[in-house]
Amino acid sequence: MTLDSPTLLYLGFTVAAVAELYFFMMQRSALEIGRQSGFSLPESRLMLPSWYPLLWLAKACKLSALLGIAMTSGWVLAILLWATLFVFQLVVPTPHRQFARLFRRKISGELEDSITVSAADSSARAETYARLYSALARFDAADEAE
Repeated sequence: MTLDSPTLLYLGFTVAAVAELYFFMMQRSALEIGRQSGFSLPESRLMLPSWYPLLWLAKACKLSALLGIAMTSGWVLAILLWATLFVFQLVVPTPHRQFARLFRRKISGELEDSITVSAADSSARAETYARLYSALARFDAADEAE
């Protein structure tokens, strides 16, 4: 089996689409957990890991692959692939439990950093991270009770 240009484009699109879906579900989970706990959107986004901006690389790769697919296989197929991914993102359930451990690790690291820095600003940050950590604990307890 040889990997010709269209095959590489489809493979690239698939890998980038899966990565984008992972990042999308991660963000959705952070925002839903935060909303259920009464946090604002900026506070909820604090749960996202520092490497979350890699989402933009996945989006760029996906769009580049879609452009290549459109040029080699036609615009209709490219639009169908994009629409299918869009609809899939709307209906796929978000596995909050998968991301809770990642969020907890991020928050505990930031909480430790906020406590060790003795600036006045860091006490407000430390309080926010402590509230997020306790919200995750309540979320886990409620999730296990179901």
